[in-house]
Amino acid sequence: MVLNVATSKKTEGKGFYGLAIGFTVVCAAFAGGGISGGAFNPAVGTALTVSGYEGFADLWLYWVWPLVGGALAAPVVAFPCARDRRTLVAGPVDRSGPSVP
Repeated sequence: MVLNVATSKKTEGKGFYGLAIGFTVVCAAFAGGGISGGAFNPAVGTALTVSGYEGFADLWLYWVWPLVGGALAAPVVAFPCARDRRTLVAGPVDRSGPSVP
């Protein structure tokens, strides 16, 4: 959802990205907070482990599953809507190659 909102041409010029992303995080916290304690960021999971709130045996969960989720979400967002994406590069890209004097 975050990739779709931030890269779609249909949302260009609109300023609701933060609100949409914030609502997504809130929904995830309500849905999965009781399971993971609401640690949806690997750094937060690591901090919970280092500070003693979670055990070291579960630390791998906070690192592996976000990577797996990201790997599964990328093609879902990238391929079906490839024509609808805008480039996230500042300015035009020169693809003509190097100029030789």
